[in-house]
Amino acid sequence: MALRSKKSSRSGIRKHFARFSEATDNPKALLLRYAIIFLLVLTGLFHFRAAFFAQLSQNQGSEMAAFSHSLTNPDALAKMAREDHLWNADLQSAEFLYKKALENFILHLPSWLGIAEVMNDQGKINEAIEVLEFIQNRFKNGEHTTWSKTLLASTLGQERILTENLIWLLNNSSPKKKDVFALASLTWEEPDVLMNKFGKDFYGDILQKYIRNNELDKTLMVWDKIVQSGSIEQTVAIQYINYLLNQKAFSLAAEVWSETRESEDPLLYNGNFAQPILGTAFGWRMSRPAGMSSKTGNDGNGLEITFDGTENVALQLSQTIPLNPGEYSFNGSIETDGLSTDQLPFWQIQGVQCIGLNEQSQMILPDQHDTDFAIEFIVPDNCELIQIALNRKKSFHFDNKIAGMMTINNLKIQLRKAASSSPVQPSAHIPDTQAAIQKSQSKKEPIIFINKLQIQP
Repeated sequence: MALRSKKSSRSGIRKHFARFSEATDNPKALLLRYAIIFLLVLTGLFHFRAAFFAQLSQNQGSEMAAFSHSLTNPDALAKMAREDHLWNADLQSAEFLYKKALENFILHLPSWLGIAEVMNDQGKINEAIEVLEFIQNRFKNGEHTTWSKTLLASTLGQERILTENLIWLLNNSSPKKKDVFALASLTWEEPDVLMNKFGKDFYGDILQKYIRNNELDKTLMVWDKIVQSGSIEQTVAIQYINYLLNQKAFSLAAEVWSETRESEDPLLYNGNFAQPILGTAFGWRMSRPAGMSSKTGNDGNGLEITFDGTENVALQLSQTIPLNPGEYSFNGSIETDGLSTDQLPFWQIQGVQCIGLNEQSQMILPDQHDTDFAIEFIVPDNCELIQIALNRKKSFHFDNKIAGMMTINNLKIQLRKAASSSPVQPSAHIPDTQAAIQKSQSKKEPIIFINKLQIQP
């Protein structure tokens, strides 16, 4: 039995090796076996690597991932370089890290800008300028990119590149205008140099820059250039006039105002209200309280003011006017319909920040047809500006809510007699007073002269 068992075992082994020999003789089976073995080995290596990094992450936390990232990412390298440059003052380390960032990404702009700054601080001025030239020629303009190039050019004193980038920013980035002119004025302090750099299209921006900095003498130089170029913009002129008024430079403000208007304009601006109420400078200003509305007359002239009877309205319609000393007449026409309460509108003429002029008319009639009026007044030598105003004061009566309508039109100022020491403003067009009177009388309408609260027919 034992002998038979041994023979059976040897027979099985022979059969197994026979099958193995047959399998190895088959090339397809052999390749499949090798492929399976390779995949098993690769899977084992993958699991081994994953286990290694899992164990490492448990030991190191998230710092290991950040460390790996910082060795290759140009942004991370540039950040470390900038810290070494600005905080640690380690210029060699900063330069090494910037170069390492560029090895990973040759067109990394922050690294090029940073390495130029490091070279400049190392005293390698020529090398820094070469880097700046490379940046200027290789990198496309964009708001952030161009501003970075501008700052670097300013640091290295490269005026050509600085000017090119500032002009690009002015033409393509409105939010950067203030920064552009702030940087430019640090480089070129004289207004004429600044204007030559940027041209007449930016004279207004340069003027606004000096207004913001309260540099009155420089604003005068820029304004002269604006007038000479013929490129006066109303918004810029009005801003400049208001600035001069705040500086109490009244005569200069008057000169600028005259340069923005036609020479044949009257002394009083927009007297027929054909233009919108300006609300600033030497134009009309009007309060707009509740219970009152206004509009241009039906024929496009005159100002129609309506009180709806719901409020105790305090009204002022005023215009500040630059006038030379002399004797004048304020003329116009007014029509009213159903005005109520004891407090009705009246005209008042006062000097601005001066004494000696304060004329006030009686309150207008509550119901009257279109009627001409005139108020005589004298501008004393110490007054550069006057204010003409239509006022309505609040009533203290029980029935104080004003209702009704009035229309004013054809407002103008006429010179009656110039002061001997002061020439008439050359830009003023002065109509003939007698002609105005005759015109009014030809319409068979009364003209009333009001002076020092006295009414004379």
